[in-house]
Amino acid sequence: MAEADNKDQHKILEIMFDHFMDQYKDKGKTISAIRYLAEKVKEPGCKLIHSGEVLFMINVAGTHMVEFHAMVGGKLTDEKKNKELEKELPTLIADLKKMQVKLMFTTVPKNKEKTFDTILKKYKFKTSNVTNQDKKPQVAFYIAI
Repeated sequence: MAEADNKDQHKILEIMFDHFMDQYKDKGKTISAIRYLAEKVKEPGCKLIHSGEVLFMINVAGTHMVEFHAMVGGKLTDEKKNKELEKELPTLIADLKKMQVKLMFTTVPKNKEKTFDTILKKYKFKTSNVTNQDKKPQVAFYIAI
């Protein structure tokens, strides 16, 4: 059992490394982001869920409401990342529904909206323009489940 756990932990780190390297293009920033996530998941209500090539970070945002973010492993094009996400998203939605989650959402920078638009709208996610803590424009994708 410990062997499987080590393999899973290695895969999780690999997915995070690939995701943040793709985002930041800098090893130092990537390591910092992984360390940040390691601290973040120690908080109550914040968990990592690994499914295939996708790692979801789930954070309780309120009663029956969660924020989620997806990280996809490998050096894939946006199209292939979306295919991986599309494959794993139904399982995440079903699992969250079993846990009595009623609303799930994610936010992305306004300039990245088109990357996720097709897949999230396929699952009937709605959108809303919002701003983040730094007052930068973002798009919230949300769904009642």
